[in-house]
Amino acid sequence: MSLSAFTLFLALIGGTSGQYYDYDFPLSIYGQSSPNCAPECNCPESYPSAMYCDELKLKSVPMVPPGIKYLYLRNNQIDHIDEKAFENVTDLQWLILDHNLLENSKIKGRVFSKLKQLKKLHINHNNLTESVGPLPKSLEDLQLTHNKITKLGSFEGLVNLTFIHLQHNRLKEDAVSAAFKEFDIKSFCKILGPLSYSKIKHLRLDGNRISETSLPPDMYECLRVANEVTLN
Repeated sequence: MSLSAFTLFLALIGGTSGQYYDYDFPLSIYGQSSPNCAPECNCPESYPSAMYCDELKLKSVPMVPPGIKYLYLRNNQIDHIDEKAFENVTDLQWLILDHNLLENSKIKGRVFSKLKQLKKLHINHNNLTESVGPLPKSLEDLQLTHNKITKLGSFEGLVNLTFIHLQHNRLKEDAVSAAFKEFDIKSFCKILGPLSYSKIKHLRLDGNRISETSLPPDMYECLRVANEVTLN
C-alpha cells in the first residue's frame, strides 16, 4: 500500500470511530489532482471524493463539484458560508472548517441541515458565539472547540450524535442543560432504567465554566456507553 493510500485509509477508519486524524503532509503526496475539483484545491485521483483546500487564504467556500464527499477547508480566512455553498454536494459526509474566521451571523440559512448524509462537522478554532444549526439527523461527530460559545441550540432529534466536543468555550451549566433534551445537567437521565441512557460515546466540556461537583452521581450511569467524558 502506498503512503498516500495508507494515510487516507487511516483517516477513513477514523471516521468510523469518530476520531479525526490531521495529517500535515504536502498535497503533492497525493499525486495528480482529479479534473473534478475546484481549481485552487486538490482532489487526489486515487480518492476523487475528497477535496483538500487547506492553507490557501480562502475567504469563502470554493465551488464544490458533485461527487465530493469529504471536504477539508482548514487554515483559511473563511468568514461566511452562503446558503447555496453546498448545493452541488447534498450527499457530503465530512465537512472540516477548522481554523477560519466564521461567525454565526454569517452562516446563512439551513446550510447544514440540507446535507442529509453529513456525519462529521468540525468548526474548531473559529469565532462562534453559539452552536450552529439546524443540523441533519445523520450527524455523528460535532466539534466546535476553541470558540467563544456561550449558548447551545437544542440537540434534540440528533439520534446518531455520539461525539460532542465543546471544550474551551465559555459555556456555563445552564447552557448545557438547555441543549440536551434526553438528559439535563441536574438529573442527566430523566428516567434512569435499562433502556434509558445516553448514546453519547465522547462528551468533552473541559475548558468551560462547568464544575464536576455540580453534576449528579448518576451522570456516569446515564452515560454508560461513553468512553470519554471530560469536564475540567
